[in-house]
Amino acid sequence: MGDGAANLIKRCLAAGGDAELTHFDEAFARYREIFEDNCMHEVKPYDGIRELLAELKSRELKIAVLSNKPHAETINVIETLFGKGYFDIIQGQKPDVPIKPSPEGVFRILEQLQMAAEEILYLGDTCTDMQTGKSAGAFTIGALWGFRDRQELEENHADAIISQPMELLQYVGE
Repeated sequence: MGDGAANLIKRCLAAGGDAELTHFDEAFARYREIFEDNCMHEVKPYDGIRELLAELKSRELKIAVLSNKPHAETINVIETLFGKGYFDIIQGQKPDVPIKPSPEGVFRILEQLQMAAEEILYLGDTCTDMQTGKSAGAFTIGALWGFRDRQELEENHADAIISQPMELLQYVGE
């Protein structure tokens, strides 16, 4: 979805003829119910992600997740896949934090990690991710194994583009 569930629902309603979004509240509430119960449906890490994360952890690097999914479901997904406490910070959508591409979520993570944007790599697979990382002042890396293609990542000024997760290590210090 890239830019959050609310925007997805708005686009769906408009495409279905509800240009005024008169059914938004009802549709969004129903979506939230369904997503809360099914947020793990067919969700699994991409090939190579577990190995990449293990290597990053072995190098004692901080790792964080920033998602436009609702915060509770983001935590559920990440902790189900990787275990509780594996990531240093998990940040999903919260009412007081604007969704990506706003850099505010990145800034909150940086504050908690006591780091500056120049010290991090921002890995993502969408234009929204590239815009978020760029707006925060981070080095952005586009992932070709995700939802979007090279052209979208290039058009949104990814600093680097990688095809396989372990390629990220070439941008990480020892």
